[in-house]
Amino acid sequence: MKLCILSDLHLSVAPFAPPDNSADAVILAGDIARPWDAVTWAQRFDKPVLYVPDNHEFYGDTLDGTIMRLGEATH
Repeated sequence: MKLCILSDLHLSVAPFAPPDNSADAVILAGDIARPWDAVTWAQRFDKPVLYVPDNHEFYGDTLDGTIMRLGEATH
């Protein structure tokens, strides 16, 4: 299995187009963007994505609030 692993993109600072790749799945390993923006960005991939939030995803909110928003964004 081939994986495309991306982390520390900080999309709120600068845009970054999802890279074309031949991976079977994408792993977003934290510090991508605020939860809703990160999930919206990740939906542009045409393959499975595993999103593991890190500390920057939780800035400005509570742990429970961020987890709730991540769940809302993915359903």
